[in-house]
This record gives sequence, structure tokens and C-alpha cells, in this order.
Amino acid sequence: MSLTRESLIAAIAASGGAAQPDDQVDGLLAKLQLLEATGRFGGLLCGILKANDKSNFLALLLETTFAYQFERIGAPLN
Repeated sequence: MSLTRESLIAAIAASGGAAQPDDQVDGLLAKLQLLEATGRFGGLLCGILKANDKSNFLALLLETTFAYQFERIGAPLN
């Protein structure tokens, strides 16, 4: 799976989200790509791309933010 800007925008729309400013999409994409590069968050990232409602999408983004904060400082999560 490779996260792209287009797939992220499609996931936001599919989950009922409104169009987002470019800088917000690009910032989120950078975080997701960092997690993707670790090879340990495939299930989480796949869930984001397949989310079908806003609550589910936002819950997955919360998990993503948590994982990103740890990975960014070099404290990998299992």
C-alpha cells in the first residue's frame, strides 16, 4: 500500500469529511507516510483509507497522531 495525496483526499471524502485546505492534507500525509515507512502500521493506515464514517475516521486519526508522536522521537511502538 502506498499512501498518496489523492487516496487521502478520497478517504476524507468517503468518511463524510469536508474538503480540507492543502496545507492540512499535506501535513497529515507527511505524518502518515512516516508511519508507513516504519512498516509497522499497515493495519492502521489501511483502516484510514477504508474508513466509511466520520467517527471511525477521526478515531483512527487519533491513533495515528499518538503513533506519530512516539515514532517522531524515536520511541517505536509495537
